[in-house]
Amino acid sequence: MYVSKIKTLADVDNKLAQVLKTSMEELGYINVTDNPEVYIMFLPLEEAIKEVASSWISGGHRSVMIDVTNDGNYVIPILNETRGGSIIGGLVADLMGAQLILTSRTAQLGLASIYEFAWINGLEVISYDDIDELDKRLISKGKLSVFLDVEMPLRLLDGYHQVSSPKEADIVIGDPETDGVNMRPLDITVGLVHDSGVPEEVIYFSVTNTLKSLNLNERRINFVVVPGLDKNRDTRGSLGRKLGASTIFVEDPEVLGSANKVEGYSKTTICESLLQYMGTRVVLRGARRAYGVVTCLGVK
Repeated sequence: MYVSKIKTLADVDNKLAQVLKTSMEELGYINVTDNPEVYIMFLPLEEAIKEVASSWISGGHRSVMIDVTNDGNYVIPILNETRGGSIIGGLVADLMGAQLILTSRTAQLGLASIYEFAWINGLEVISYDDIDELDKRLISKGKLSVFLDVEMPLRLLDGYHQVSSPKEADIVIGDPETDGVNMRPLDITVGLVHDSGVPEEVIYFSVTNTLKSLNLNERRINFVVVPGLDKNRDTRGSLGRKLGASTIFVEDPEVLGSANKVEGYSKTTICESLLQYMGTRVVLRGARRAYGVVTCLGVK
């Protein structure tokens, strides 16, 4: 569900596009040339729509496509707005100091779509029965009911309210046997590598900021994974408890040693090795969140 591989389409001398690419990379997003999950286009809207039509024909209709006006004043998601486009578009607008223009029916009502609700809460939609009908109900009634069958922090956005029985619910989280729209909590893992002597509050800020970079509920973290050579085990364990997460210390020399073999050895390389050890999909690459602190984020 989460999209972070970005391709930027712009004139080679477009300085705004170059600055945005760097800013997104500094947050952990991945700039690619092939198989992007997100297109950010600095094009007149008519040309951007032609790009969308071309992408649709070639099978790229699942990608998020966002247009930015050449002056950088407006950011407009034009494909898959409710499946990540509004969230990535909002980030782009914040970075550029631009105005975000949303056109979906839910956005016009000030509501999050079902997929946006899932994104923010670290959930995966695993049963799609009646999802189109629920979208219509959300738009017409302005509310949907949610039953939570697992222990997890849940952010109830406008239009969503919690109920005590799955029979009352439009959306059920955690019970795969329920009819209708069912979601399961994803495992959210943050890799953490830092210099010795960094204050715990700085590390805490860095970890929560990592989740904010993806517009994830900052309490929706399952694991903090750190190199096993970390001398501050008690401190890192305390950090995990504050975050409501388990702390995993990785001592496998093949994981930590692999980073040493990479030219330009860095905390970034170690961070992503930690995520790979955990078997997660890297969504945000290793990025410096504070002086001496690098984090990355994976989902499973």
